Amino acid sequence: GGVTLSTATYRTFSLVNNGTVDLTIGTLSRTGANAAEFTLINDLCSGKTLTPGSSCTFQVQYKPTAVGVRSAEIVIPSNDPDSPTTTVAVSGIGITATATLSVTITGAGSGSINSTPNDPVNGVACDYPPPAGKCASIQPVGSQFTLNAVKGGLALFVGWSHACSGCGTTLSCPVTFDVDKTCTATFTKLLPVLMGTTYYQSILEAYTTTAADAVIKAQMATFTGGFTHDKAIRIILNGGYNSDYSAQSGATTVQGPMIIKKGSLVVDRVVIK
Repeated sequence: GGVTLSTATYRTFSLVNNGTVDLTIGTLSRTGANAAEFTLINDLCSGKTLTPGSSCTFQVQYKPTAVGVRSAEIVIPSNDPDSPTTTVAVSGIGITATATLSVTITGAGSGSINSTPNDPVNGVACDYPPPAGKCASIQPVGSQFTLNAVKGGLALFVGWSHACSGCGTTLSCPVTFDVDKTCTATFTKLLPVLMGTTYYQSILEAYTTTAADAVIKAQMATFTGGFTHDKAIRIILNGGYNSDYSAQSGATTVQGPMIIKKGSLVVDRVVIK
């Protein structure tokens, strides 16, 4: 297998004297195109005399500085009259270190996560629900890109968690590929009524929860059943909001009576039937 750039590995070699007389080893050295990436370590052979049948060992450390196949030769001189110089070919493959980023989307709302730069091969383009598309990316260690949360219709982005928790509720989250990690994005379903920062299923539900003056916002929808205002507080009911409550572009319909017994009720863009 390959060896990650700037990461060292080694292999042990043995020299054996299979002859009938002593064998004296000279000083081992390295040569070849990529000799600088191969280092002799724990050399127990240089300058040693091996009696018949004895052996010694040395190690070659490989620490690649470039991607691809790298090679060198270990030169072993001796007093062998037939082969005074022996070479041992060594090679390795340098690879770039990578890290995997996985994206998980949860919650009751719909949405998607994409990445910038928008790499169609290695980027993220993850949809939910159900989980679909490319929800993981493998990049070289040190790479950086940004995850972008895009909410679906009638949905609200709640925020990031796990490895991206530091981004909180911001839609864009910068990510550095250093180790394998998982980022989770949560979307919630936008309910049709908003009071303060809390969403409700109905106008009555929102009204029931408040004991102080409040502004209730309702989407362009039809609500069955009115309510009785019997609290000594001021309620402002604004209707006709679009799905993300960014603008009033229509009207809200309430099918049922709205009775005022106490306090005051101000309505805008609300049709009562």
